[in-house]
Amino acid sequence: SQGLCSAYHPSTNGAAKRTNAMIEPYLRSYVSHQQIDWVDFIPFAEFAYNNIVHSSTGYSPFYIVHGMEFEPLPNLVSQKRDPTTVQEWAINIKKCWDNVKTALQESISKMKIQADKKRKESKPFQVGDTVYLSTKYIKLKLDSKKLGPKYLGPFEIEQIINPVTVKLKLPAWLGRIHPVFHTNLLKEGVGNNEKPFIPVDDQ
Repeated sequence: SQGLCSAYHPSTNGAAKRTNAMIEPYLRSYVSHQQIDWVDFIPFAEFAYNNIVHSSTGYSPFYIVHGMEFEPLPNLVSQKRDPTTVQEWAINIKKCWDNVKTALQESISKMKIQADKKRKESKPFQVGDTVYLSTKYIKLKLDSKKLGPKYLGPFEIEQIINPVTVKLKLPAWLGRIHPVFHTNLLKEGVGNNEKPFIPVDDQ
């Protein structure tokens, strides 16, 4: 099944977050001051990323896929033919995949342990509960967001997608805001759901 991540919460997809953290400095170093040519450098950034050994697996992505390290064309011309047989190659890449699977499982376990240390225990939400929604990632049409409300609502929980992600029943005045949120952006609500006099940008 397809796994969905809640908006503005990249920690739910650690692999993508780490990849972006490696690609961004590369692009920052080469793009022009106008920052209009960054797309031209994506293939080179991807090439560099795929040909370095990753600490989480012990292999480069290129080796994991092809069973050998990438060799630029000039190097291939000057090198002697590799006598490795197809059977040896198959054994090596099978061993690589087994090692990668084990390494990734260990990496996931370590990340879970670290995340659990920082996670606060809270009462699990249920369908029908009312919660306040943080305005941290909501664009309010206010002269000063610092002086605006920290939370909106309360709103009713329409669906529990997973233990840390819920879908809210949002009113029409909130526009086209995606109704799925991480529980870190919610707090238990009380009282009636009244429309505040705060314009909100559609997202």
